[in-house]
Amino acid sequence: MSFIEHFQTSLESLPFMLQKKYGLMRDLDRSLHGSQHQNEQRCEQEIEYMERLVKSGNITPDTPLIKFSSEALNEQKHCIRVADEEILQNDYAYTADGDVYFSVDKFPAYGRLSGRKLEDNLAGGGGRTQDSLTSRKRNENDFALWKAAKLGEISWESPWGPGRPGWHIECSAMSYRYLTSSFDIHGGGMDLIFPHHENEIARAARPNTCEIKYWMHNGFVNVNKEKMSKSLGNLFTIREVTTSYHPLALRYFMMSTHYRSPVNYSLNQLETASDTVFYLYQTLLDCEEALFPIREKNPEVSVRKGKNIRITLEAQECINKLKNDFYAKMSDDLHTQDFLKGALQEILKLMNSSLNKLKKAKQQQQSLFLSLAEMEKEVKMVLDTLGLLSSLSYSGVLEQLKAEALTRANLTEEDVLQQIESRTQARRNSEFAKSDQIREDLKAKGIALMDLGNETIWRPCARNLETDAASTSGGTWISFWRRLKKFLYARVNGYPE
Repeated sequence: MSFIEHFQTSLESLPFMLQKKYGLMRDLDRSLHGSQHQNEQRCEQEIEYMERLVKSGNITPDTPLIKFSSEALNEQKHCIRVADEEILQNDYAYTADGDVYFSVDKFPAYGRLSGRKLEDNLAGGGGRTQDSLTSRKRNENDFALWKAAKLGEISWESPWGPGRPGWHIECSAMSYRYLTSSFDIHGGGMDLIFPHHENEIARAARPNTCEIKYWMHNGFVNVNKEKMSKSLGNLFTIREVTTSYHPLALRYFMMSTHYRSPVNYSLNQLETASDTVFYLYQTLLDCEEALFPIREKNPEVSVRKGKNIRITLEAQECINKLKNDFYAKMSDDLHTQDFLKGALQEILKLMNSSLNKLKKAKQQQQSLFLSLAEMEKEVKMVLDTLGLLSSLSYSGVLEQLKAEALTRANLTEEDVLQQIESRTQARRNSEFAKSDQIREDLKAKGIALMDLGNETIWRPCARNLETDAASTSGGTWISFWRRLKKFLYARVNGYPE
């Protein structure tokens, strides 16, 4: 076939080739648009979930730092301004093929937060690098402030072409916009010390312009003494945990370990935390009910009036210890765990002791009423500071805790009441072994029976779970899939099993 004939044949097939290519591009375009739409829907769902989570976790939602709105779009423009005006124009960064990189050589203090030397740092900050990226960098430790857009990525216009902010500058731009370059506390996980927070300091570009007084880095959440992560398949979300446990119980559980220490995710500890929160709110409710008659007559019962009515010496000492201990523990790097297990439990114990004395007293004792009122006030103040005081009534929180206990036990309240009736009947018939067995069976499921005179009531209690952390949220399956994943990886790569 001559060149002319070959050329003519090619021309004849050209429309079909173009049509096929156009079809592929059209399908790709549809796929990208569909993916973007799905991402937008997922983002809206996550925002809605976060708003519910913030509310349930006693986190104040009306601060500008916890706000979900279109204002976030303006942050990209602020990122561009920071990268351009604050860094590039001061010769701390350079451009390369639409990217903007911070030059760590321009910042001698780099590594100050993490205590790492520049020559010891891995390329890419965190050990991830690519030859194509490294070749564009003047120093392999330089990090991206702005990334040129790839096909299909969301992008914003900038002086360097369409792109998106680098990871490190996004946080810097937001904090700089809302808090300026100097503020008190910056938090994050231990794994963010390097490179993320180190790079945030460097982003300030000039010495002493990023004045953060306290860097607070929290420890990891572990499961069976391993770090919780997607790669290990042992990840539990707050959403999953709060289907069985009250958010306040989860909060109490987290505060029972110092924030800088690793916390081992444990269902036994969650059970204990839930039981403690119930005890706490039951004490407050009992106190409220005991004070109700006198508060009807005098709403300001907590205000001490008259020289002849004072709180008991024991109550005053307990209140003083609560205040002093709370201030000391919170001032000493937020050692909440010591306070929760110490002074708080002591005052709750005294409140219950005072309530029992009131029940046994033949006449009203004004000093006990006043003592209870003062202790209740101080306990509420510290709980409010710790985020453990719900906006619901005491009885409302207790009802929620009871409902979740029933869910964990796979029982309804009618089931429990029937068991109570069966136990009552067994006791009438002197079938004490059967009566005890009913009590023990319910206790094993997290339901405690309490005999009050001729009446039996129930309340949640901590279960003793042998299998612990892996026993819910699919822990057994997680263990199975981890073993299967390891087996398949070994077979595919030719490793011995």
